[in-house]
Amino acid sequence: MSWGTLYGIGVGPGDPELLTRKAFRLLATVPVIFYPASGDMGEGFALDILRRAFEGDEQVGGLHSLPILARCQPLATTMPRGADVERPHWDHAAEVVGRVLQSGQDAAFITEGDPLLYSTFIHLKLALAECFPEAAIQVVPGVSSVTAAAARALFPLALTDERVAILPATYDPEYIQHTLQAFDTVVLLKVNRVLDRIIAILEARGLLKHAVLIERCGTSHERIVHDLASLRGQRVNYFSIILVHSGLS
Repeated sequence: MSWGTLYGIGVGPGDPELLTRKAFRLLATVPVIFYPASGDMGEGFALDILRRAFEGDEQVGGLHSLPILARCQPLATTMPRGADVERPHWDHAAEVVGRVLQSGQDAAFITEGDPLLYSTFIHLKLALAECFPEAAIQVVPGVSSVTAAAARALFPLALTDERVAILPATYDPEYIQHTLQAFDTVVLLKVNRVLDRIIAILEARGLLKHAVLIERCGTSHERIVHDLASLRGQRVNYFSIILVHSGLS
């Protein structure tokens, strides 16, 4: 029996209508759908997006005998700390997926945003390729939080020869400042834990008026904030992003 194919499918940043037609078609037919499950985040955001994308149409005209949620299985993605334990964690995840593919069934792994941009799918892909080199892997790109947030805020990411940097806001403050100086547009991810620090850096460089925060992009709880100074001392959701056009300063 030939091996099945694993599809890494991006389901977008939160708005279920941003699911691509290719992603919708594959998810309507693939026998097994793995979703990232984290112990402290319930069933996970990716599964919630999938549920809303297929709401009221779970069987999609009978393309598959089982409703889509009945084909979903959690795959632990909460990584233990430390390189010595991280790799066995992903090897185990690869074994779970590999057993399905080895039986001849196709499978999908869904992830919010895009599968190849700061995604847990990358860890799974690398482990699966090493543990089961016979397995075929295909990636279905998704709308990233970067482009979706820019669209919601009407924020041009780049024009002509402008340079764009995407990085976690948790980097060393000196590196953040260097990036703001070296690039025209800077996209800061994972800002929730260091928001006050980022606000201080942007204020010192005179960039607060050229920055915008987008929280929970594409969901019913979405918030777009242009006055970042008003957020001092506040807690924002994990799914928050700051866009800065430093070339305008």
